Amino acid sequence: MSPRLRLLFAIALASCGATASAQLFKCTGADGKVGYQDSPCATDATQKQLTQIQSDVREAAAGGVALLDVDAAARNYAGMRGAASVLVLYSSKCGLCQQVMPELSALGRDLQGRGVEWAVYSVDALEDQPGLPDFLAQSRAPFSAAAIRPWPSGALTRAFAPQGVTIPEGWNKPFVAVRDRSGKIIFQADGVGQLSQVRSALDLATAR
Repeated sequence: MSPRLRLLFAIALASCGATASAQLFKCTGADGKVGYQDSPCATDATQKQLTQIQSDVREAAAGGVALLDVDAAARNYAGMRGAASVLVLYSSKCGLCQQVMPELSALGRDLQGRGVEWAVYSVDALEDQPGLPDFLAQSRAPFSAAAIRPWPSGALTRAFAPQGVTIPEGWNKPFVAVRDRSGKIIFQADGVGQLSQVRSALDLATAR
């Protein structure tokens, strides 16, 4: 397990005390695909109710996925201050994300050794989370698999706002933000399909 993944698990477990009573349902469809959601599963799916986030984290960890709530994810991104950093919110089921991820992964590989930190989170409540490592591996992504648990309305925006990240209402995936070493957000947009602006922002962030 990578140091980054170990850190994400530690943050997730540390946050359990405040939200341990939250309900989560693990749904296994007839096709064998697994998803996690905060409402009961469809009638044709096998349902397992997880009443403690500790159990939720263990199940995700078994598949190599760090599963965090919004506050833990935001704290993880906050901890990257002092380095050029990228925040990516995506879903493996999003068509645009599927197109962009190979290029985003190539950008990550190109920047290895230049001190860039990556906070890359799946944000789809119906995500096949155990399949995330394979999805990223197909693009040779240099970052670990992590997902944000379903959140109450507005919680995602509130959690990341102190970092200067503005996630608009009704935003489209993928959302990408770039922060320079001084802590200033120098690029952010949702529905990002062309990564030329992201690459330019990262060149600027790493040059400062």
